[in-house]
Amino acid sequence: MNGWVGWPQEEELRNLLLRFFLDFARFEFAMKTGGFGVVLHGAYQPSWRALKAVMKGRPLPDGLKAECQYVWDRPPNKQTDRYEWRPVEPRDDWAFVIDCVKTVRNNLFHGGKVPFRPNRDPELIRQCDRMLMALVAHGPEGVALQFEAAER
Repeated sequence: MNGWVGWPQEEELRNLLLRFFLDFARFEFAMKTGGFGVVLHGAYQPSWRALKAVMKGRPLPDGLKAECQYVWDRPPNKQTDRYEWRPVEPRDDWAFVIDCVKTVRNNLFHGGKVPFRPNRDPELIRQCDRMLMALVAHGPEGVALQFEAAER
């Protein structure tokens, strides 16, 4: 498949991307079916704002420290204008975790990270996937139940 110029050709990296996309899609499904959805512009969508509100004030688990440290030191960049990118502002809370996971997914899915940077992107994706799984484990029970149900 030579149409992916600038993207990883190695099976391991492609599997990493696929796993992250599938985990993220399952999580958004779980949010919507687990009570964290909102109608915007006539479509039912995940409500990240509601999820952040529920997670506000909850401590980050000790098991997430390495992942958070990685993205605190190297936060993903969010496109703020046509030619402008700014890093997600590091914070010690779940909102930062959510913002990083969403930003990495959006950059990859919407083409914000072309060409793929093999010296940075795989580790950023790996850490954000782990952060997403921590959000499943430590987030609202209804979302976790729906996430697990979506695997069957």
